[in-house]
Amino acid sequence: MGLRTEAHLIAETIGHRLPISHINFGGGTPTIMTPETFAGLVGTLRFSYFVLPDAEIAVEIEPRTLTEPIAAGLG
Repeated sequence: MGLRTEAHLIAETIGHRLPISHINFGGGTPTIMTPETFAGLVGTLRFSYFVLPDAEIAVEIEPRTLTEPIAAGLG
């Protein structure tokens, strides 16, 4: 996945785990991914950066493609 690679490369270039206080997934993209793919992406961000314990993580959903398994995965 390109976004995973880019996140890792930026973190490597910075040289330390940059603290992150906000993550926004927009455009409905998370609801077209499988829950496993989305969880993997979030895991990559948590590994590559220091996502603060009180970080705000927002997800814009596409209601026409939202299913119960996706909603559970996003939760």
